[in-house]
Amino acid sequence: RAFLKKHNLKYLVRSHECVEDGWTKMDAGDDTAVYTVFSASKYPNQMGTNLGAVLVFGEKGEEPETFSYFSTPLCDPDVDNCIASSNRRTLVELICRHKYPLQTAFEECADHGFVTIDQWVAIMQTELGLDLDW
Repeated sequence: RAFLKKHNLKYLVRSHECVEDGWTKMDAGDDTAVYTVFSASKYPNQMGTNLGAVLVFGEKGEEPETFSYFSTPLCDPDVDNCIASSNRRTLVELICRHKYPLQTAFEECADHGFVTIDQWVAIMQTELGLDLDW
């Protein structure tokens, strides 16, 4: 807030940090705010779960408009590796949504920072609810 007031600014916009909804706003007080904007949706490599976003500023001092989006796939859905890629993205999204329960389960199971393959499979099946031949 001090920086914004010192330089007579209402908003500070920063980027290069992935945020789930594509953007966030932090109220800095005294009618000032800090925005984080990340324009790459599905980061990284079309495998993530985040939205991309842009801010559009109108008149001086007006609150910016936000636009969030998902990018479209770059492959043909009828091609086999597109299906594999889509399945991989879905699995990554599922793992990301269960990040904290997975982390807790691995930490509780780890012996000197390591888990066996069987422990890994059991945790993935339990926490993700998937009965796959890992």
